[in-house]
Amino acid sequence: ARGGRRVRFHKQAHFNLCQYTRGDVADHDNEVNEACWVEIDAAIQQLAFAKEQQIVARARDLIAAVER
Repeated sequence: ARGGRRVRFHKQAHFNLCQYTRGDVADHDNEVNEACWVEIDAAIQQLAFAKEQQIVARARDLIAAVER
């Protein structure tokens, strides 16, 4: 807080559904605190916001439809 006032920061999150081809999650720049692979249902549970959970659940459903 600045001068006793609460400061709010607004952010935008962009979601992209991509297919992994190659690479290492450790190969990232210093703006990323952590990168790792997790199962999609575990990822949904780790998300804090309902809208983000819905987006990733929709991605899970799209992946399942393509795999059928």
